[in-house]
Amino acid sequence: MADFKMNGLDDLIKALEEFGGNADEIGKKAVNAAVPTLEASISASAAQSASRGYSTGAMARSIKGGKAKINNYGVYAAVTIKGTDSNETRNGEKAAYLEYGTSKQPARPFMRRGVKAAEGAAQAAMEQVVEQEIRKYTE
Repeated sequence: MADFKMNGLDDLIKALEEFGGNADEIGKKAVNAAVPTLEASISASAAQSASRGYSTGAMARSIKGGKAKINNYGVYAAVTIKGTDSNETRNGEKAAYLEYGTSKQPARPFMRRGVKAAEGAAQAAMEQVVEQEIRKYTE
């Protein structure tokens, strides 16, 4: 009959319990790390879609990422379009016209394109944070 002995199992179990207890906070850190990438990508995509000679760039500059929050579905952050232009037209309204078009203007989608372009970098930023946090509990 063979003998089997494992050293450090208690330490590993303790680290995993501590990590699991902090999963929401680690998730928020990870999502917060991805927000600037998404914000910049969506803003650049909006500026490109709106570049028809008359755009002031106000709508693209008004795209801002929020802080990570937690709800019943998990951790999330919203990238929103805030404010108005010099004519008091809401930037969110202009974004909707640009994204979906109107009866006189074809759609020039920017939101999905911006999110898709940022996907890899945003995921890498989140993975880096999670890996750093795992190292804290396993070293």
